[in-house]
Amino acid sequence: REIDCGCFGPAARQPLSAGLLARNLALVALALVAALPAGARGLTWLDAVAIGAAVALGTLLYASANTLLANAPRLRALRGA
Repeated sequence: REIDCGCFGPAARQPLSAGLLARNLALVALALVAALPAGARGLTWLDAVAIGAAVALGTLLYASANTLLANAPRLRALRGA
């Protein structure tokens, strides 16, 4: 009932849930968008800055979603106590 990929240590075990499925579907959608052919326009330094910012933001969002999903059962237990 729990998945442990070992990415964030033993405290980040996640139960199978709709949130986990939604997160993985969003990652698949992003991968499909990234696989689309690029435009004919050349990249400039501003494009590189935008790509770097997008990657940093995506990493932070992924880590936040992973932490929230991993701690959801503990939060439910605290609310029920």
